[in-house]
Amino acid sequence: MKNYIIVLAAFLGCMVSTATWAQTPTDPVPTDPEGVYITAVHPNPATERIMIEFNATVLGDEVMLRIRNSEGKTILKRTLITVEGGNAVILLVQSLPVGEYVVQLDEGRQVRSARWQKM
Repeated sequence: MKNYIIVLAAFLGCMVSTATWAQTPTDPVPTDPEGVYITAVHPNPATERIMIEFNATVLGDEVMLRIRNSEGKTILKRTLITVEGGNAVILLVQSLPVGEYVVQLDEGRQVRSARWQKM
């Protein structure tokens, strides 16, 4: 499957939990109807994994996902293929040092971002 991660659609019923997860502030709904935008990054703070939820209006778009540390250095980079509507990807973060991070989705026209913290 090369470097592609097939993006999970909907909200992953298997991840339902009774715990309340904090969410990062999300991007406002874009004025570009063809854009992607982040709807949630949770749990925040994270210890083992994060789920990044985002919406896309086009099936099959390539989106570059980057995780940057507090110094701006890219520490993780993945190419995602979107589905129309709700998308989600889970990243294992237990090996990352404690600190502040930024997740970015780059669709070529705009870069959307959200902050999260690793505990």
